[in-house]
Amino acid sequence: ITMAFGVNDVDNHHLTETQFKTYYGDSLDWLHAKWSLADIYISRAGWSTTPESTAIMNDMDNNWIPFLISSRSYCHLGPDERICLGGGDNYASRTTDGTHPNAAGYDAWAQAWKTTLGY
Repeated sequence: ITMAFGVNDVDNHHLTETQFKTYYGDSLDWLHAKWSLADIYISRAGWSTTPESTAIMNDMDNNWIPFLISSRSYCHLGPDERICLGGGDNYASRTTDGTHPNAAGYDAWAQAWKTTLGY
């Protein structure tokens, strides 16, 4: 199972750390209860429209998601959009608008997932 919590979720909801950990943790636990043999891979989102949301996303990617994974053996880190789609040029070459992948971005994202999943 792959999961992503993206910029739209952060920009539109401005979740606190407690809310994020509760809601996302509940989602992970529900998925695990439903499909107990499946591993869950969580990607990390990259770009945001506001400094406030960017700060929240950085906390989410660097701290909150690893915290949730640390207590769930069936969860693993997935690819990081900041690296994959950021492409070293601030999302210029791998997105259409700084957020949404273009063909090169989708190819890079697919490769990142293949690498994460061991293909």
